Amino acid sequence: MAKREKFSIWGREPDTKKGCYKFMQEKKATWGIDYILNVEERQHMKNLMRNYYYTPLASAQPFIQGRWKKAEDQIKTIAIKYGPIFYEPRYEFYNSDNLCPFPKRDPITGKDIEEERKMWDFSVARCICFGGNGLVHESLPPKQAVRDALRNATAPDRLQWKRDQGYHASTHSKMDAHHVNGKEFKTIYLKFLGAIKKTEDEFVSSIYPEHGNFESAKIEYHGMIGWEFKENEEKCKNAWIIFHKRNSEYELINPLEHRKITSEAIKFDTSIRNQFKEKITDEL
Repeated sequence: MAKREKFSIWGREPDTKKGCYKFMQEKKATWGIDYILNVEERQHMKNLMRNYYYTPLASAQPFIQGRWKKAEDQIKTIAIKYGPIFYEPRYEFYNSDNLCPFPKRDPITGKDIEEERKMWDFSVARCICFGGNGLVHESLPPKQAVRDALRNATAPDRLQWKRDQGYHASTHSKMDAHHVNGKEFKTIYLKFLGAIKKTEDEFVSSIYPEHGNFESAKIEYHGMIGWEFKENEEKCKNAWIIFHKRNSEYELINPLEHRKITSEAIKFDTSIRNQFKEKITDEL
């Protein structure tokens, strides 16, 4: 059995991806929202990002390794804040040590100190010391990127359906719109492929022909949202939205339960796929 690759983070002895992930999750939980990393912690985080914030996709490297390299020396503060869309705890990197909405004031003159404040929302979770190979987000392979774009295309319909049920994020605990059994996203997607008489490979190739060629792709990646259809590619997007709306059915469930159901479905699909591969290998 091949040895598991190990990574050294936070001054610790080299550990597996699982061990590194557990360590950072515990750290994050201990710190909590609005925590500001101290000088030593900030240096550890910078080392982690410098070493493991990575994509192997050459065309995406300017947005990942390149973006980090340009920002690193400017970063003075790292804090944990809620994300603006899904309200998930995330790391935010600032070029200022002043996070209050008011400008700094010179203690001698009493005048405001003008500074151009910047914030970077680098996804620490994408670091290869926590899992995966760096092919995430903007670097996703075409098949996964297209599925992401299809999911995001139906997001407004899901939000409207929640409102129609009387759900309001400001007054209710967080709930997700979950596809009911028999009308899951993948089921509707397969029906859609059947309706347009294309295999998934053919459909994906028509949307994102070459991995990493962002110019020829009909979809594009947006930081906080993910993959979306380009503005001039409304025809395919609208056809999918109409088809999905006609065939979908939702139920409101707790996000943790939603995540559990999705995770179990992925594990089951992976298990079946692996068993099938083993059977083919045995027959060969």
